Formats: sequence, C-alpha cells, structure tokens
Amino acid sequence: MNTINKIIVLIAAVLLVASVHAEPALAAAQPVAPVCQSREQVIKKRSKKLIGLASNAMEVFDRVANRTGNIYASRVARQGKTVPNYQALVTQLNGNKAATVSLLNQAKVTAAKFSCAAGNPQASVTQFHDEMGAVKNALQNYRVSIHNLIAAVAKVNGENIQ
Repeated sequence: MNTINKIIVLIAAVLLVASVHAEPALAAAQPVAPVCQSREQVIKKRSKKLIGLASNAMEVFDRVANRTGNIYASRVARQGKTVPNYQALVTQLNGNKAATVSLLNQAKVTAAKFSCAAGNPQASVTQFHDEMGAVKNALQNYRVSIHNLIAAVAKVNGENIQ
C-alpha cells in the first residue's frame, strides 16, 4: 500500500471510530429535543395566559379609573365640591399605570423570546417569572392608587369607603 492509501485508510478508521463514539451521544441527545419542544409549548402557553390575565386586569383597572374620573368631573365637581389632593392622586395613579404597562411589555418581550434552542432556557423562564412577579406588584400598586382615588372622591361626596 502506498502512503496516500494508508492515510485514507487511517482517516476512514478515525472517522469510523468517531462515529461509533458519537452515536450514543446523538442517541442520548435525540430524546431531549422532543421533551424540550413539548415543554416549550407548555411554557409559551402558560406565559401567554399569564400575560393575558394581567392585561385583562389592566383593562378592568383602567375602566374603573376612567369611571371614577368621569364621576368626579360630571357629578362632584359640578356640585362645587373638590378633592384637595385630586391632582396628586391622579398623578400617582398615572405613574403606577405607566409602571405596570412598562413591566407588562417587558414580560411580553421575554415570553416571546423564550426558546429551547436558546443557550439557557431555564434563565429565560426564571427571568419571566421574576418579571411577572414585578407585574403583579405593580398591578397591586395600581389597584391601591385607584382605591385611594375612589375613597377620596366618595369622601367628598359624603360617603365613606374603607
């Protein structure tokens, strides 16, 4: 055998050995892909549902805040009654709303970027979890600011809301 043939045989042997050693790794990696894909779909579905729930809560809070503002403008202010710190309450309400919208949009982006093909899908899930916790806290703050506005308007109108 000449030298070129020996090199070709040697390369073929190395490739054969490499493929034999690589097959168990490929076999072990193949079941992970379908599992990851099925989990990816579940995670995306749950993320979408959580974001939908938070968005619905925002819409409800917005309607309540708008209704309260309309009641103040159409009934209370026309009667000559005023809430002394009305502008401060509205400013706080708008600030909490903006913070909630910002955090919710950030969570939407994180959920959309999730993929099993990404380098570290667990980090993406953890980041989304943390962001949704922040959204939950922001929604709570928004709700409290709406409650404070309602209570102030009701108090001026002679009602007592706890």
